Amino acid sequence: MTVTAPIVVHGLNHAFGKGALRKQILFDIGTEIPQAEIVIVTGPSGSGKTTLLTLVGALRSTQEGSVQVLGQELCGAKPAILEKVRKQIGFIFQQHNLLNALTALQNVELGARVRGKFRHSEITERARQILQAVDLGERMNHHPEQLSGGQRQRVAIARALVGEPAMLLADEPTASLDKQSGREVVERMQSLAREHGTTILLLPMTTAFWTLPTASFTSKMDVFQRSQIQ
Repeated sequence: MTVTAPIVVHGLNHAFGKGALRKQILFDIGTEIPQAEIVIVTGPSGSGKTTLLTLVGALRSTQEGSVQVLGQELCGAKPAILEKVRKQIGFIFQQHNLLNALTALQNVELGARVRGKFRHSEITERARQILQAVDLGERMNHHPEQLSGGQRQRVAIARALVGEPAMLLADEPTASLDKQSGREVVERMQSLAREHGTTILLLPMTTAFWTLPTASFTSKMDVFQRSQIQ
């Protein structure tokens, strides 16, 4: 039996604005990304990389073409289908988007609760373990305003990873991290892909990310070629 790839895109076009102000960002994108693959999306600023990520993540409506994610067609999909897909995806944005009223531990617990796959008794321990893995074991009871920018980003990364998502979408996840912390985060992504079959679509930091040895983050890396994003 043929297994459908987690991400299948055909004839994807996307534009912003209307009339004379309309500007097309994505042009006839087509790609198929297998399970457990770590795929790097490349291209200059403004080329549509983040737009592509939000379309695949069911965070933006597909205008034209087909976007199939985790077996669901997103183009024209009902809100319930989009929500179902989003619950299976871990998101890491350039901005941490943490809830200031919650501690680091509570923010990460929230990520596990949204997934709905763990027993209540497991959630806190999983959140503690992942925070320790990103070197925040001593800061888990701190609120976001008590953390540095890099620490807040690590909390956001822990929140995305704690639920062992079927897919991870990361927009420059190591942008505010030092080289060693960035290496640890990418190695955690590699572990997700290897051990849990997680498919990862990644927008790298253009300078610091590429200083990491290729072997430290993936055994097979496919680059989403510049020619596919106009």
